[in-house]
Amino acid sequence: MPHSLSNLRNIFAVLFAVFVLSSLPAAAAADIKMPPGLPPYGPMRLPEAPKVKSETLPNGLTVWLVQQNNLPKAAITLTLRGGYCADPADARGISDLLAATVKLGTSTMTARQIAERSQAAGGDLKAAASTENLTLSIEPLAEHVSDAITLLADLATHASFPDSEVELAKKNLLSNIQQNESDPKFLAERAFGRIHYGDHPYGVVSPTSATVEHASPESLRKLYSDTFLPNQAVIVIVGAIDPPAALAAIHASFDSWSTAHAGAGNTAAAPSEPVSAVEKKVFFVPRPGSVQTALLLGAPAPVRTDPDYSALEVANAIYGGMFGSRLTKNIREDKGYTYSPYSYLDINGKAGVVITREDVRNAVTGPSYKETIFELNRMAIAPVSDQELTSAKRYLLGTLGFRLQSRASVARRLATLWVYGLDTQFIRKDADDIMSATAAQVQQASQRYLAPDKMTVVAVGEDKVVHEQFAPFSLPVVDAPKP
Repeated sequence: MPHSLSNLRNIFAVLFAVFVLSSLPAAAAADIKMPPGLPPYGPMRLPEAPKVKSETLPNGLTVWLVQQNNLPKAAITLTLRGGYCADPADARGISDLLAATVKLGTSTMTARQIAERSQAAGGDLKAAASTENLTLSIEPLAEHVSDAITLLADLATHASFPDSEVELAKKNLLSNIQQNESDPKFLAERAFGRIHYGDHPYGVVSPTSATVEHASPESLRKLYSDTFLPNQAVIVIVGAIDPPAALAAIHASFDSWSTAHAGAGNTAAAPSEPVSAVEKKVFFVPRPGSVQTALLLGAPAPVRTDPDYSALEVANAIYGGMFGSRLTKNIREDKGYTYSPYSYLDINGKAGVVITREDVRNAVTGPSYKETIFELNRMAIAPVSDQELTSAKRYLLGTLGFRLQSRASVARRLATLWVYGLDTQFIRKDADDIMSATAAQVQQASQRYLAPDKMTVVAVGEDKVVHEQFAPFSLPVVDAPKP
C-alpha cells in the first residue's frame, strides 16, 4: 500500500508539473526541466454542450433536463431572475437575507423538517442570491429526485418566513457582514462597485448592516411574492434521471405555481444599462495597521454576446488569469511583491468588468502598481506569442471541460445562460470562439479593455503608505465613497 501511494504521488506530481508548464510563457517553460520520456501534448479537445431536453409549463416555468447516468445522483437547480436587481432601491442586497430565510419554513414544515427532508433525499439544500438571480439547489440521490422536486416546489410557493427564524438569520448575516468588513478584498470590491456603477444594482456586493437590521418578515414576504414567479424561473436537472418521470414530477409539483399572488412584479428581467466613468484618481479605503495594501484595478468589459468576449477571455488568461500569466511571472516569480496576483472577468447581463487583484507588501505598493501598469500596457501594445496563445487556450478549454464533469456545475452554468437569455449551445460556441481567437484579435481586445487609462484604481491600506507610494505617479489619492 505505501508503495502504491508513492506511485500515485509521483503520478500526480508529474501531472501537476505538466499543467503548470502548459500555463507558462515560453521563456519560463524553458527553465523547467521535465522528467524524460513524457509524451507530447495531445490535441486540444473542445467540450461539448450538454444535450438539454426543454419544456415550458403553462405557468411559464422553464424546464431543462440533462440525462447523465455515470453516477446515481442528480443536481437540481431552481433559479429565478431577481437577486440584487430586484431588491428595493433602499434595500439593495437584501436578497441575501431572502435566500437565507426562504428555506427556514413553509406553511407545512419547520426549518428542521425541511433540513431532514433534504438530508433524506441525499443532499444539502442550498440557497444563494447574486446580482441578477436567486438560486435554490440540491443534489439528491437518483431514487429521491421526485422528493427533491416536491421540496423545492414547496419552498417556491409556500415559504412562510417565521419571525424567530428571520431574527436568527439576521443575526447570522450581520455577523458575516462584520467579518467581511475586516477583509481588504471585500472592502476593495465594495468600493469599486460603488465607484464604477454608482447607484446601479450591479455595484452591490452585499447588503449593509442597516439594510439587514431594518428587514422584517413582512418585507421578506413581499419581496418573495414579487420574486418567486414561475414565468421568471428555470428548473435545471442534471444527472441520473428518467426525463419523462422527472418531467411528470415537475408537473405534479409546479403546475399549481401561479403568478396571481404577485405584487408589483419582478423587476429584474431587464435591468437598466449602467453608466460608468473612469477618473484618474486612486480611491482610498482606510485600513489602519494594515501591513499590506490591497490593490484593485477595474475597467469595463464586454458582455457574453459581444464579438470581443472570447478574445478577451484569452487576453485575460495571458495577462493575469492563469498561474503562468505575465502578471504572476512579473510581480510574484521575478520580484516577490505578492503571493498570488490574479485577474478575472465579472460579466452580468448588460455590462461587465475586468478586475485585477493583488495584495502587496506596504513597501512595494508603488512598484507593484507600476509593474501592473507595465503589463497592461504590454498587453495592449505588444502581440502575444504563439506559445502564450496556445497555453491560454489549453488552460481555458481545460478548465471548462473540467467544470463540465460536475453535475452541479453544469446545472449552475445552464441556469446562468437562461438568466441572460442565452442558448444552451453557448457553451460550445464560447469554446469554438476561444479556439479560433487569433493573436491579432487578442491584442485588439487588450487595447479596448486592458489599457491602463481605462482602469479605476482602489487601494485599501494604511493612509500614509498609500499616499506616499502613489505620489510618484502624480495620481491624486481621494477617499472612496461610503457604502
